[in-house]
Amino acid sequence: MFSISLLCSGCSFVSKAKYVEQNGGVAILISDNKAENAANLVDMIKDDTGRDVHIPAGFLLGTDGWVL
Repeated sequence: MFSISLLCSGCSFVSKAKYVEQNGGVAILISDNKAENAANLVDMIKDDTGRDVHIPAGFLLGTDGWVL
């Protein structure tokens, strides 16, 4: 298991997922690092690299991530 906090802040969702995938992870849940964030819209960092991710990947808002 990887800790999301160990992954780079400010890099794309794809970069985080590829890191986990390349290091043997079989799935990833990424959470906003702001516990008070309960916004309905998610602003992912744009990634035009064309890379594919082959593991299940999901995103949680900060409030949901802190609950887990």
